[in-house]
Formats: sequence, structure tokens, C-alpha cells
Amino acid sequence: MSVASKPLVVAVSGVKNSGKTTLITAMLPHFHRAGVQVAVIKHDGHTFPPDPPDTDTGRYLQAGALGAAIYDGETTKVICRQTPDLPGLLELFPQADLILLEGGKHSPWPKLELETAQQMRGLLEHCDCLITTGGVSVGERDVLHQALPMARAQQVFWRVQMKPGTPAMYSLVEGKPVLSLSGNPFAAVATFELLGRPMLHTLCPAPQFELETRRAVLDTPFDRPSGMRRFLRGTYQDGRVRLPQDHSSGSLRSLVGCNCLLEVPAGSQNLEAGEKYTVYL
Repeated sequence: MSVASKPLVVAVSGVKNSGKTTLITAMLPHFHRAGVQVAVIKHDGHTFPPDPPDTDTGRYLQAGALGAAIYDGETTKVICRQTPDLPGLLELFPQADLILLEGGKHSPWPKLELETAQQMRGLLEHCDCLITTGGVSVGERDVLHQALPMARAQQVFWRVQMKPGTPAMYSLVEGKPVLSLSGNPFAAVATFELLGRPMLHTLCPAPQFELETRRAVLDTPFDRPSGMRRFLRGTYQDGRVRLPQDHSSGSLRSLVGCNCLLEVPAGSQNLEAGEKYTVYL
């Protein structure tokens, strides 16, 4: 497959340990299956031994050779002692459709920068857990599915059986928890209350993090069936709970004055006023 007369060159840049190699090695099988010929050129921020001294090419270089090359019927290897010439290196792969530069932050070619993964790892160097909002669903901008593996995160779960907030994700980065919530405003609030507060209470037992449940009489009917377990905003007082009119997940205005979440069991039909339901405070 030839996608251009000359190879497309893209730099994959980021700080040390940001996941550049992990990303490139994850992409290569996909390109291979698609028939795209890819070459990779890596920049080393330090000097590296050109070849082990116990090899023939290593002995040539130790003896003062400007460069050495070795080849067989399938592979060619060239080692040169010279000032780096990136355009010259690109010319070594005329058959490539795509050349990925690992590094190349200051190069003139288009860049794929691992900013989100870098920022997450940087934050986790100074904190015990991380909570994010947005980027966990399945749209083009839901970047955490790529960023978390680049940050060397181990995914524990993705998606929970509740509404709102179904796409919530929980991961560990070197043992530190990362809770990723939906970017939908009320979904983020609800999943933080139900997942984030218990997580914080486990890490740092404190009364303000403890989640309390009570049974309350519903004053306001709710006329919608709920196939999945669902949580509604509400106001609890003296054993009773009332619901606002607006239950849109994108609405924050109707959260004003609310102090609880009312649990709607999975498979429920309409909620009747006067019945008792569980609320989370």
C-alpha cells in the first residue's frame, strides 16, 4: 500500500516514561494488518554504545572505523559516528508509507504529543489518587482509553450498571487509584458521590467522605420506567424526599438545594408518592 509519493512522517513526542514506545508498539500491528509499511526512528537523549565490543562491528568501531555495516539476505544494519542527520535517516526507508519518530519534539513534522498521559503521571507524583471527568465514553474525544495505557495504568473496570454515569472507569497507576467519571454534569456529580466518596473514605477515613443511606417517603412521583439502576437528585428532610422537575443529566440548575440521591431499582416502573425508597446522603 502506498499512501503518498514520499513517506508520511509523524513525531510521537512526550517526556521520559510518558508511554511513547508503548503507544508505537500498540499501533504497529494495526498498521501491519492494514498493509501500511511503517518504519520507526528513535531519538536517544543520551549517548549509547553503537555496538557491543564483542561483535565484529563493535571491534571495527573500537579500532577507529568511521562506521560499520552488516547485512544478510534479509536485514541490513548500519552504524555511523557522525552528527545526527534526521533527513538522511528518513531516506533510509524509501519503501515506507509512514515513518514514526519517537521523540522529535522540536522537529518540523506533525506531532502526536502524549500530553494527557504526561499530565496524569505528573499529577500522581504529588498525590495519592486522581479523579478525572470526561473522555471515558466512546466518542472521538474520549481520549482516556488511549491516555491511560500510555500512563501505564491497569484498568480495573470500565462501565457500571447505573444511570447516569455508566461509562465510569477505575484504574491503577503504580498502585494509585484513578477514578474517571463521565463529562456529563449530573453524571459526574452522581458517580463522584457513589464511587468517589467511598474511594476517598477508604484512602482517608473521615466523616465528610462517609456515605450514609436512609429510607425516605417520596413526596414527588416520578413517571418514567427505569430498566437500569438509576439515581435521581432530591432534597431530603425529616424522613421525606422531594424531587425537582428537571431530571436532565446535563442540567446543574436543578441540583441547587438538593442534598441526596434517590435510588431507583432496576426494572422499576413509575415511582409513587407515599412509598419509601433508599436515599444516599
